[in-house]
Amino acid sequence: AGTAVQPSDVVNTLDSTATDKPLSAAQGKTLNDGKQPLDSDLTALAGLSTTGLIERTGAGAAVTVTVTAAGKALLDDANAAAQLATLGAAASADLAIETDNRVLADQQLGGGVAFASDLAGQAARGVATAAAAALSAAQGAVATETDNRILYDEELTRAVAYATDLAGQASRVLSGSVPSAVPASAAAPGRPGQIAFDASYIYVCTASGAWKRAALSAW
Repeated sequence: AGTAVQPSDVVNTLDSTATDKPLSAAQGKTLNDGKQPLDSDLTALAGLSTTGLIERTGAGAAVTVTVTAAGKALLDDANAAAQLATLGAAASADLAIETDNRVLADQQLGGGVAFASDLAGQAARGVATAAAAALSAAQGAVATETDNRILYDEELTRAVAYATDLAGQASRVLSGSVPSAVPASAAAPGRPGQIAFDASYIYVCTASGAWKRAALSAW
């Protein structure tokens, strides 16, 4: 048979630190009646080993979420205004003003886009008008150029004939077969290329109504 438990061996207080004394039946019942029933969520919490915020992910399941320094700075703020200050965000009134400003900016942007589109349309029409005017001017210029070329060809033909005549005259003058009338002055009438001479000078017309002369000497 076992050793009988003596009354002096029983710890009669639940706050005793003794570990080698048995409890009485009443103490055991008190402990049993007051214990926390087994709970899966509590068991899950008890199984967590890391620090952080606790998130229940399901029945009897939980995880810890790491809290960053920035998160802690928000969590210890006393109110929303303090949290806004921590975030560097504007207060509610400022946010309302900012919202109004954004709405106004969007409206102005929409008006600006419409105005720009209208300007683009006007510019396109202006370009088309300018292109048509430029084409008309170019066609007119081509026609004028054609007329000028015809006139130029006619003038060139006359000039060639005149030069040929002058050359003939000069040849005849230089050969002595045609008398030469000398100009009365350096501004006397004459045609460019015309030549005259007398006993002392030879005269050359360098431009219309402009003469130059050189002295003649024996050799």
